[in-house]
Amino acid sequence: MDDQHVDCVPKKSPIGNAFKYSLTYWEDLEEYLSDGRLDIDNNSTERWIKRFVMARKNFLFASSQQGADALGVHFSLILTAEHHGLNPYHYYVAILKKIPYCKSLHDYEQLLPWNIKIDSS
Repeated sequence: MDDQHVDCVPKKSPIGNAFKYSLTYWEDLEEYLSDGRLDIDNNSTERWIKRFVMARKNFLFASSQQGADALGVHFSLILTAEHHGLNPYHYYVAILKKIPYCKSLHDYEQLLPWNIKIDSS
């Protein structure tokens, strides 16, 4: 970074603050510009966690550690199903129909989102 012009503007002025900010984060800016995989903002993450933020008040009604754990399992199932391209509702219906017939660990493992075959009918 060529910072020869930094002393040409008052440090407390808006442009002086902009220079200071740019110099402070210059390495991060270079990293962002050199790697096309990096997002310029965190909007995708904000959209992803919105469901948890919206459900925050529901967590107050867990009323016990077991209830909070159950909510965690519920969200984990939903997000994992989505991650594997499954509709969470159809995934839940499929596993709830099949769980009573599970006899072994292998049977339960077949219900994991990356193993299950969901009948679309």
